[in-house]
Amino acid sequence: MKLSISRSALRTTGLFLAVLLYLHTEISEPLLFILQVPISAGLLLIYVILWGFGSGEVARMWRHYLGPALVAFLLSLPLMLPIYRWQNTITKRRADTIIHQVYAYQKQYGCYPNSLAQLVPRHLDKIPSTAQGLLYTRPFTYTISAANPPLNHNFWLGYYSGALVQVTYNSKTKQWHSED
Repeated sequence: MKLSISRSALRTTGLFLAVLLYLHTEISEPLLFILQVPISAGLLLIYVILWGFGSGEVARMWRHYLGPALVAFLLSLPLMLPIYRWQNTITKRRADTIIHQVYAYQKQYGCYPNSLAQLVPRHLDKIPSTAQGLLYTRPFTYTISAANPPLNHNFWLGYYSGALVQVTYNSKTKQWHSED
């Protein structure tokens, strides 16, 4: 049996795959996996039904788009977690840079900055954002303790990591903490 794939099917598959990969990087949510698996199973079921029972023009048209969509869904599944891990690694590096510069600011001025904007331009060229998303990135959250404002004993730097997890650095413990 010879397998033949038309250029049109390859283009459509590539388009669907590009859209899915964009959504994974933009939304940065591993929980999409939970939705994508049943959607893939549903597409496969519809495709099999149309293949076996649909012989009309409408069925052919649906198969023309369902096949590439199904292939794109299945190809994007193993790419989801590496994209998510890559975004978290980049975000953590950016957060470490911010933390280092907050400590440098504190060493120079004797207190932590009231906002990350105070680090620009002397300590940072610009305030980095997280690596979650391509067009719409998520900002870091920064808070200082209200006790003894001149001393600002503690600060917290956080970001949303996906999968309903908020990751926060605490300057008092000098450790990262994940909350879900």
